[in-house]
Amino acid sequence: MMKVANEMFDLFIAGETTEYRNETLTQRAVDHPSTQRFIEKTKAAIIEFLQSNNGDITSSNIGTDLDTELKKIDRPAYSGLEDLFTGLKICVNDTWGYYIEIKNYQFDGTHFNGIIKYTIYDHFGLDTGDITDKNWYLGQTSQFGAWYVLQHYTGCEGKYKPFITYIETEVPFSGKVNK
Repeated sequence: MMKVANEMFDLFIAGETTEYRNETLTQRAVDHPSTQRFIEKTKAAIIEFLQSNNGDITSSNIGTDLDTELKKIDRPAYSGLEDLFTGLKICVNDTWGYYIEIKNYQFDGTHFNGIIKYTIYDHFGLDTGDITDKNWYLGQTSQFGAWYVLQHYTGCEGKYKPFITYIETEVPFSGKVNK
């Protein structure tokens, strides 16, 4: 992960990247217990929604009922002490959002299956909360102070903008309607 972190810092300093994807980072994040919990809970919510809506993926409730259930599920975060040592904390820490797509959906009237594509994202930048007492470890090094100043100081004229880090994975799902 040291190679990934160095690559991310180099891209930030170059100031020319708006998006970042990395296979190693993605695999580490997907394998993380926080991501696995997120995938399990969202997958279960999607299956339950489809079961209760007779497999109808076009149901008008998908934008309200399912969305409400998904919003109750915590996004993945890599902010534990062990994440500091594995590199996920410096590279991602807390995620900012996600997008879920259902692909290749098939329904035969009783059974359904498909693929859930997860796009989890974060910005590679620091905000004020990252240099306050709540994150004391970040405030302990001059590198984090410099990173913050580069990003926020108006004299830098916006050259050092955080880019979006994407973590993408696909997971199969299946179920049976409740009739």
